[in-house]
Amino acid sequence: MSDYTNYSMDGCSQRNLAGVSCNTPNYGHQESIALVDSPAGQPSVGRVVVRVGSVWGSICSNRWTIREAAVVCRQLGLGYAHSSLQDVWQMTASGQGLRTVATNVVCTGNEDALSECEYFINYDPFGADCGSGWTTTAAYVGVVCSNELPDLQLDMADLTNSMWVDVLHMNYLRCAAEERCLSTSGYYPSNSNSTRKLLRFTTSVWNRGTAAFRPWLQSNAWEWHACHGHFHSMAEFAHFDILSIDTFERAAEGHKASFCLEDSVCQEGVSKRYRCTTETTPTPQGISAGCADTYFAQYDCQWIDVTDVSNGEYYLRVNLNPLESVGELDFDNNHNVCTITLNDRSVVVNRCFIPSDQRETS
Repeated sequence: MSDYTNYSMDGCSQRNLAGVSCNTPNYGHQESIALVDSPAGQPSVGRVVVRVGSVWGSICSNRWTIREAAVVCRQLGLGYAHSSLQDVWQMTASGQGLRTVATNVVCTGNEDALSECEYFINYDPFGADCGSGWTTTAAYVGVVCSNELPDLQLDMADLTNSMWVDVLHMNYLRCAAEERCLSTSGYYPSNSNSTRKLLRFTTSVWNRGTAAFRPWLQSNAWEWHACHGHFHSMAEFAHFDILSIDTFERAAEGHKASFCLEDSVCQEGVSKRYRCTTETTPTPQGISAGCADTYFAQYDCQWIDVTDVSNGEYYLRVNLNPLESVGELDFDNNHNVCTITLNDRSVVVNRCFIPSDQRETS
């Protein structure tokens, strides 16, 4: 690219937008992998078969996640992994590649081909079973690929500017206790008339992807929260943790936050589509591309109970879509970390960042 530092923004319009031309070299990765038994009209869905040497076969589903599925979709040139499929008994009608050739495949999700991942090759001429008998075809894996996916990103400025310490009597925490938002000591009978120290903060979660972020559970499996009068469509939309600076071990029990997903605010030109309601019949939930779901610091359960945490310096970690149950364009930006100094009645936020190595605070 040329250096345009001496140019001003005057006259810059849509006619002057920059672009790039990309080319993906053909490394021959597609010659050793295929999808078979795809549903009619859905070539991006199917059971995964791979070639090991001269033999084509299937992969056992042990340790198979969205990360491995992402590599398959990339290797096939089919975009991104919408979901990983396990136990694809319904995708064996053709009889292709029913011999097991690989097990225990583990990928980071950034590889160009499954051959770059960790795996165990089966050399048994008859093929290995996947756990229970000779023909456990139900334990084979598949994928659903897509060119469009959501991408969650936390608004770090909102997180940084909203953090504060609150102290509340248990009388004001009945709903929170019902939803398991307190640490274990909060449920001791001896503490029923005590106060809890809460580290509060706002989470504004933007969807910067190209498709809506939708809960993976069907609406008939959503959980009704009577205290708050709405359905939570994801039991673990985010994990909140306090970690030791030295060992990265949990210094507090943390909190697994369930959410009622909605479009709280949208960027210009994008209309709100999803909203939480008090209706006892579930209405569609999600976060549209270009919108954010905001849970403010003053909301119930928008905290970590730090009653039993000593004063000092810690990491606060917010992990979005922690179970990776919904496919995204990028999972590496789901981990958000702040270094904080916790005091009796206050907190100081030193800096917030996305770890370059996700294992650093995993």
